[in-house]
Amino acid sequence: SASFSNGVTLGTVKIMRGSEIPSLFITITDKDLNRVTVNQTRDIKEPAGVVMVRGDGSVNADESLTSFKVRGNSTYFASKKAYTFKMENKQDLGGMGKNKKWILLANWFDISLIRNQITFDLCRELGLAGTPDCSQTDVYVNGIYQGTYLLTEKIQLKKDRLDITNMED
Repeated sequence: SASFSNGVTLGTVKIMRGSEIPSLFITITDKDLNRVTVNQTRDIKEPAGVVMVRGDGSVNADESLTSFKVRGNSTYFASKKAYTFKMENKQDLGGMGKNKKWILLANWFDISLIRNQITFDLCRELGLAGTPDCSQTDVYVNGIYQGTYLLTEKIQLKKDRLDITNMED
């Protein structure tokens, strides 16, 4: 409870967590970027790092970024952008396997924020190879909340990703 120095009680403050989904904290060293300019810049030149915190508060990953870019064509004109980012070293974000490259889907055109997740989950249940794993994630850029995103694997020809024979090899 909180009270003034004269002993008058103001009331009790209860701190509650809204969800158990993880949070992704992205740091960009360019101090001129804010929520608006991050969403208007195609290729951010000075990404610094990413920290993923699980829903229980434990740190899942703490890594330097080598790139952070706005992703998509039609979604580029939406107010909430999709992003792709690459980490300096491979990390297993949310139990999806180790890799450097990840996608943040904004789901701007889906007010429920779950259509892509339901589709990916259904495809995995049906055994469709190459379906990316995903996780709902709250995203913060330089401490500013950007919204809930769908963190997904980047589809690539690799053992922990799309494990098929590369015919070019």
